[in-house]
Amino acid sequence: MDRIQQADSIADQIKALSGLDIYKNTRQREYVEARSLLIFLMYNTLNFRLSEIESYLVSRGKHYNHATVLYALKNFNSYRQFNKNITLWLNKITNKDTSVIQKTSVILENIKALRGEDIHILYDIVEEMYKRQIEIETVTP
Repeated sequence: MDRIQQADSIADQIKALSGLDIYKNTRQREYVEARSLLIFLMYNTLNFRLSEIESYLVSRGKHYNHATVLYALKNFNSYRQFNKNITLWLNKITNKDTSVIQKTSVILENIKALRGEDIHILYDIVEEMYKRQIEIETVTP
């Protein structure tokens, strides 16, 4: 499956989860937020450039430019904070057919949305996981 087909698959999943036509030419909040999820995944998991995302959306009938793509990408974590469905949809989509590299990219972006106390908790969890991995590697010949 090429990147365009993967983007179409993600878009179809978002449409199914949200009940929205994400290509509809509207600035209503729920559409903007759902589209930002598509843009986030295209950029972070499929490695689309901003101009490629613009071309993709335009080819699907959505009036868009690279600055609008960048704006959606930069505001994605804000949208997630106020619309918990975005995070639920992200988890459902990324828990399906995504590689370790793609999931790593999503994890790194998720970290940016965490608050201070959560970062401390995450640090402890990751440190413990790292220590276990080192132990396994030193024991395994």
